[in-house]
Amino acid sequence: MLMEGRPVISDKCDVAAAAKLVGLGYPAVGDILPELFTWIQDGNWPVAQIVAPFLASIGPFAVPEIWKVLRSDDLLWKYWCILRVIAELPLDSAVEFETELWRMANSPSEAERLEEIDKVAAHALECLASRRGK
Repeated sequence: MLMEGRPVISDKCDVAAAAKLVGLGYPAVGDILPELFTWIQDGNWPVAQIVAPFLASIGPFAVPEIWKVLRSDDLLWKYWCILRVIAELPLDSAVEFETELWRMANSPSEAERLEEIDKVAAHALECLASRRGK
C-alpha cells in the first residue's frame, strides 16, 4: 500500500526525502523496506547515513530484508548491511544472524575475504557480545 504524497528518494544525495521517509517511521514505510535497503548498498552515500540507522532501529521488521542481502551476490551491499545494520540491531534481532556472521568471520569465501566481509562480520559479533555483557 503506497501512501499518497509520500516522498521518494531520487538519488544517493536525496537526504531530504530519506529523512522524511525515516520520519514517517515503521509501519508507515513497511511496504518499501526492500527499496530502503537498496539505499545502503554503499554506506558512503549520504542517504545511507540516514536510512541505515533507521533500518537497524526497526529490529525484527528488518530481518527478512537483511537475509535477502546476505543471500545476494553483492558483496559490497553485504559489507555495509553487516556494518551499518546488523551490528546496530537490537540484540534480540541480531542473534538471528549469529551463525552466518560466525561463518563469514571464521570461514569466509575468498571473495568475502577480499571484500573484508570477515572483518565486519567479526566486528558485528563483537557488538553482539558487548551487548550481552560478555
